[in-house]
Amino acid sequence: MRPCACGSGRRRSECCGWFRRVDEARAATAYLVRQARPARDLVGPFSAAALASLQAEAAELATQCPQFAEALLGSRDPVAADVRRVARALEQGPGAEAALRAALRRADTPMARVAIARAMLVVREAGLADEHVVAAAMLELAAGPSPITELAVRVAAAGLVRRSRVAVGVGRPAHA
Repeated sequence: MRPCACGSGRRRSECCGWFRRVDEARAATAYLVRQARPARDLVGPFSAAALASLQAEAAELATQCPQFAEALLGSRDPVAADVRRVARALEQGPGAEAALRAALRRADTPMARVAIARAMLVVREAGLADEHVVAAAMLELAAGPSPITELAVRVAAAGLVRRSRVAVGVGRPAHA
């Protein structure tokens, strides 16, 4: 019997040994699973084709709602760093498609999917997205790597590139 380090006198496995720190990826996956449970009930009556249509509509939210990209960029550092990495690959131009693909693959992590899920919730709460569309997105994000993640990160990165070009005067309309 190994006593617990906290000094309680109980066995370690029956005291503080029960409380183990969970890594970010597992915590993110658990968050997505919790979000998917009520979503499953909401879109349960839909056919497979209707669900696929809702998920395609959810992927387009990134391009249609500027608030979505803003919420994603305002997320925690690892996700924002991935968006910046994709933005750098986009700035390299069409010849850097391999670098862009690698950056997008690397960006599809559980933490990124959580950031996208939270951005979806922000857009839904603002009344800019239907709850069924967001529920379909939650199911897809909880299932693993998703086209929603790729498009959302790509759109956020493109917005970042646009802002940086405007900040330095590239692409600014000329005044007559």
